[in-house]
Amino acid sequence: MANQRQSHIEAGPPEQFMNVVAIVGLCLLCGLTDLKAGDIQPVEIWSLICLIGSAFLLLKQRGKVRANEAVSKISSQYILMLALIFIGSLLSLRLKFYPPADFGILKTPPWASFVRFLQLFLAVSCLFIITFAIGEKKSRLRLALKLYTTAALANALWAIVSGLASRYEIDLSGAYTFGGVTRLRGSFVEGGPFGVYLAGAILMLCVRRFGIRDISLISFGFQITVLLLALAGAQSKAAILLLLILGVCYMYFRGSAGVLMLAPLLVAPLLLTTNVYDGVNGYIEAFVGFDRALRMRPDDATLIMGRIMAAVLLPRMVAEYPVAGIGIGNYSLMRNNPEILQGLPTTSQWDLPGLGLLGYVAELGIPLTLYVLWVYSAPIRMARNHNPWIGTLGAYPVLAALFGVQLNFAYPWIISGMALSAVALTPPIKAPSKRKTFIRFVNRKGTHPVPIKLA
Repeated sequence: MANQRQSHIEAGPPEQFMNVVAIVGLCLLCGLTDLKAGDIQPVEIWSLICLIGSAFLLLKQRGKVRANEAVSKISSQYILMLALIFIGSLLSLRLKFYPPADFGILKTPPWASFVRFLQLFLAVSCLFIITFAIGEKKSRLRLALKLYTTAALANALWAIVSGLASRYEIDLSGAYTFGGVTRLRGSFVEGGPFGVYLAGAILMLCVRRFGIRDISLISFGFQITVLLLALAGAQSKAAILLLLILGVCYMYFRGSAGVLMLAPLLVAPLLLTTNVYDGVNGYIEAFVGFDRALRMRPDDATLIMGRIMAAVLLPRMVAEYPVAGIGIGNYSLMRNNPEILQGLPTTSQWDLPGLGLLGYVAELGIPLTLYVLWVYSAPIRMARNHNPWIGTLGAYPVLAALFGVQLNFAYPWIISGMALSAVALTPPIKAPSKRKTFIRFVNRKGTHPVPIKLA
């Protein structure tokens, strides 16, 4: 009887079909972030449709449909996070805002904050939808991984074709030229976010080859080559660093302490042969020499908007509103505040910080940002005793957020859902350590990564 109480309600053919359709839609649409109507992404519409369908299913099953065990343990943390962010939006009504220009009612207070919260709500809902849809079916998790990598492969191929077409002055949306340099962006707004998305697909492809082992070596070689070519064309510094850190995370979860210590020597050639060093150094020089550059280029949008300006303004916002913040989505409305600018130029454009989770410190406040980071890292904590590929998969969303991906993007939450589903569907491969010290970690032998059994 206990096992019966803990199992899912047996779904009929209509419910099974709904689950598969939900997985297909989420995995295929989550990478189309720049293909949208206004500010509405296709995956957000699909998430809303799935939520409505789930509501009907819950009514039909009289609320007896249950999420997998991993999600059930931490669902209250996600709900509390959303509740606190919504309360922060309400508290932001106390502030005076400075809209940059007439961008429509949805980009004016208080609607800008509520719209961003709704986007975040739909993005987090994707985590629950994907875990509900996968349920206790290992075949559906395999399907989700396969569809995600296939969609990313198509996105990468489109970007490469667009880049080749640009050489013949054929303008396709998958590539763009800025400062005389052509970069691939696929279905993203620019090369940086596209590269971070591709890094997640590369990780997932490695999970399929070395973790689940459901893809042939030839197919893996072809797909990884295309993804790496698109990543190189995107020229995303964040994506390259993200892949390096993901490799270190895998070494840590596997317990390969000796290899972990050699990581700096392994990554040095990659750093020297790419533009990562020059790019990072360029940001540092721009920040250090910001005042001088501003005097020379006071109207340069690349200087007075985006990451460089945000690096100057965000600390001031945090110092002014350290606890409650200014409300999610309100950076663009507070950016022209004279008390924050302190003589710096205003802008009539819709400015965004582009710093991922770090950019949310001013909007959410320091305590709530730390809690969001804690909730976001839940798959890492739950996967620590499982196959190292699962832990690495769970680490990707947190790292992506730290490297600039906005919280309202759906695909990191979908990957979190896949990691949590893998935790629920696979048994631990080693007992948890009672005492963890650095010396013990260094001295222990590496754990052989047995395949993730999803047969």
